[in-house]
Amino acid sequence: MSITSAGKRRDLVRLQNPGPPVPDGEGGYTLTWTDLIPPTLYVRVDGTPGEQERQTHATVVAGRSLTVTGPIHPGVTTHTRILFGARVLQVAGIDLQDRQMVMTCIEAVEPAVS
Repeated sequence: MSITSAGKRRDLVRLQNPGPPVPDGEGGYTLTWTDLIPPTLYVRVDGTPGEQERQTHATVVAGRSLTVTGPIHPGVTTHTRILFGARVLQVAGIDLQDRQMVMTCIEAVEPAVS
């Protein structure tokens, strides 16, 4: 695979990893997110047609698969989320290729309301 040139990386995204849990006052915890350093990267976001469904705790969750390509960031893991405008992408896989990372991400898809 060839390297995605910097000129094709036009999408500015924010990278975050899970932060420390914060008590919610009712005996549970709330997940917080912490920006990576540096927090933003210019990447190329490519959509994949179709949606994926997976079952979690007796609930079916629909998601769209996307490929995000950019320079290697040492803080990115499969726990990282990517904020792309109003969209939230969860990194599901990372492939390091020729001084760049190619991330397979899942974007949650809200169910249609009828």
